[in-house]
Amino acid sequence: MIYPNIQVITSKDNVYFADFLKSFQRTDNYEFLKSYYNLDNNTAIIVLSQISLKYKDAIKFIKKKNISNVYFFIDDCFRHNLGNSFINTENKYQEINIVKAIIKKAKIKYYRIFHCEMVDSQVNGLNLEYGDLFLTNYVKCNKILQNKHFDFKYKVSCLNNRCDIHRQLISAFLCKKEDVFLTLNEQISRIDVLQNLLIDLKKLNQNLKTDIFGNLLYLNNNKKQFLDPKNKKSKSILSPNRQHSQFVFNIIQDSFANIVTETNFTSNNFFITEKTIKPIACFRPFIIVGVPGTLRQLKEFGFKTFCDWWNESYDEETDHTIRLKKIFALIEYILSKSNTELYQMLYEMSEVLDYNYNNLKNLEEFLLPAIK
Repeated sequence: MIYPNIQVITSKDNVYFADFLKSFQRTDNYEFLKSYYNLDNNTAIIVLSQISLKYKDAIKFIKKKNISNVYFFIDDCFRHNLGNSFINTENKYQEINIVKAIIKKAKIKYYRIFHCEMVDSQVNGLNLEYGDLFLTNYVKCNKILQNKHFDFKYKVSCLNNRCDIHRQLISAFLCKKEDVFLTLNEQISRIDVLQNLLIDLKKLNQNLKTDIFGNLLYLNNNKKQFLDPKNKKSKSILSPNRQHSQFVFNIIQDSFANIVTETNFTSNNFFITEKTIKPIACFRPFIIVGVPGTLRQLKEFGFKTFCDWWNESYDEETDHTIRLKKIFALIEYILSKSNTELYQMLYEMSEVLDYNYNNLKNLEEFLLPAIK
């Protein structure tokens, strides 16, 4: 994932970058936007991503160019499952407040705000629409295209870089199982996981609870996680600059199914990222560890899921703990199958996997709204 700071795109000037970005040579990551929109000299697109700094320089840029119309895209920013305090806390995720400051101080007359994590929502008095620039560009990127094959080494893969509660719990469930490829780069303390109020582990049955509790401790004691059961030892972690490398796609294709731990799990806002796109691009079935209704939304985007082969009722479960429990049960179901049974299942899924892969080209229209 690329985390730009602030950039402004206009018809005359390619990109305005904070100095931070120039040193990383990321000044063309959103160049593709210019091919979508014909911007006049008074109009700009501003992209804010992650923790945005030096927005005062962006204000100066807007004033100098006499820009009066701005389309804001907030890409990959604060996590709503962390609570509203992150919106207003100093030095945390303040993209909404930064947008308000830019609008006020640059005296912008017209603006629209597109948010990659919220649909038809309002935060701090600003109306937000959905627009995910990174994912749109990711779908367009040729490197995601793979050659289909049915061979696999692992029954499931689950690749995690940044940690959240649901990722750590999935990792605790998987970390000692056979035929699993698992990565977990960052961790949350075991105490913080157990004290989380949104996922109540007391609702799990005793055997599952015992395994999860013990494995959370195991994870905390093994900080360097790159678990490969074929080699029975930990290796170097999956570094952030390899998250979208061919290596990752190879691991997904070397697995029967991919467990997608999406960015949000305990939020009510629909959220799809490149994590969900990867198994589709690799002709593989997937289990989404995400917000309720994610599979339903994918179907609205034209994709097919795998209810003909397993129980996908987890997708409509709004109790986060019960949803996670259903996901555990589904993973256990897949792991209980022999390789021969999974090979047969994958062949049976071939038509759906081909269909989903071909539907990627239609996803763009859902992700990037028309600016008029």
